[in-house]
Amino acid sequence: MWHYGSLRCVRREHGRLWAVASSELAPAHTRLLYKHGFHAGNAADVLKHCVLICLLQQMTAKNKPFSYVDTHAGAGSYNLLGDEATTLGEHKAGLGILRSAVEQGQELPASAAELLQISDGLDGAYPGSPCIAARLCRPMDSLLLVERAVDQHASLLDAVGADGRVTAHLSDGYAVVRDRKLCPAGGKRALVLIDPPYQFGSDNDQIATVVEYCTKHWRAARLAIWFPLTRDASKVDRLYEAVCKAAGDSDVLTVELQTRGHAKTSVSGSGRAADRGGGDVGGGGMLGSGMLLVQPPFGIDAQLNELLPALDSLLTEGASVSPTLPRVSWLRRS
Repeated sequence: MWHYGSLRCVRREHGRLWAVASSELAPAHTRLLYKHGFHAGNAADVLKHCVLICLLQQMTAKNKPFSYVDTHAGAGSYNLLGDEATTLGEHKAGLGILRSAVEQGQELPASAAELLQISDGLDGAYPGSPCIAARLCRPMDSLLLVERAVDQHASLLDAVGADGRVTAHLSDGYAVVRDRKLCPAGGKRALVLIDPPYQFGSDNDQIATVVEYCTKHWRAARLAIWFPLTRDASKVDRLYEAVCKAAGDSDVLTVELQTRGHAKTSVSGSGRAADRGGGDVGGGGMLGSGMLLVQPPFGIDAQLNELLPALDSLLTEGASVSPTLPRVSWLRRS
């Protein structure tokens, strides 16, 4: 059950979790839910979370507080021994490869080593973005987590709800980011992760709306947008066009990694990805994944240029599956 327009804010005060429902509740709509538990810890997660760790390390390098905002927070963590994770076993081609590399004496990139360390501390679970952020954020920082699936929100509270820095909303993450009562903008530093399942066709428009809002009204916010690479290259092109248009004169950096199959990938002169065909990562024609960074912190491109080749070698077992990926490329730079 997904709830649109409704807001149930849950936060910890005086040692207890309090829930507040808004006075205007929109009708609930029943939809087939994306269950990330089936895919947790896969190659796409490893890329996303290694990039996230790099960004969090950049944000915490300054002695100023910031807010971590997660528009699609999910369950917080995922049991890799449970029915969902063992059904597909996708984590074996992601987190499992990192663990095997360490067992064989290989040195991991710093962010990948951090990801593995966080996971090892969860007793058979894989950390979602909220757990990673909770681990790396400081006492002065805050975490605003949004999830609109009731069952995932309940699991999110179990995972991080006791953390006094956390405020969790059962609502629409795109709307919460633009609600100044819930998510004060202005000059406050922030890292906003937008990680939708891309199920219903409207995510590009909603992402663009958030990007336009933040680049106009929240210039101190850094945005990180996860996206899949599929055999239909036009989907990524449309996302790039929407984000670049919404970003105005703000910097936009793309990170792409193909981790399975034998597709050949070329990059057009505009810097957009094109001609992705061939094998799959998981289901639905997925070949790999990427991250779009809007208003990224200074120096992150150099950090990612070191990370991506190392991840490519690890996750493709030393045999890169694409002549032009991985890549870190500026779509727009002022």
